[in-house]
Amino acid sequence: MENSITFGEVKHMNDIGLLGFIPELAEYKKMKIPKKITFYYYNTSIIVEFMNEENNELEIGKVLLSKIGKELAQICDSKPIPGFLDYVIKRWLDKGLILSSPYPS
Repeated sequence: MENSITFGEVKHMNDIGLLGFIPELAEYKKMKIPKKITFYYYNTSIIVEFMNEENNELEIGKVLLSKIGKELAQICDSKPIPGFLDYVIKRWLDKGLILSSPYPS
């Protein structure tokens, strides 16, 4: 599978402190989100609008970069994964969220 990563690779990156990964946890969630929030993926920003005025939740994945992982990503010339943003946008739209971007398509 293209752009796939194995459990062993995730475990190794977790063991050396690059990731936050808890196998028992179904998904990480961002909580207490206001009605509108902007998320960024490299140079693209997406404004996400929820139905409720406050206290919204959004599942954000099974693995997160640690603080050191984020710092390393900034200096190691990381690149966007082709198709990943489309995947995330589809997931958010399937959840009924309203999306917009300040950038033209």
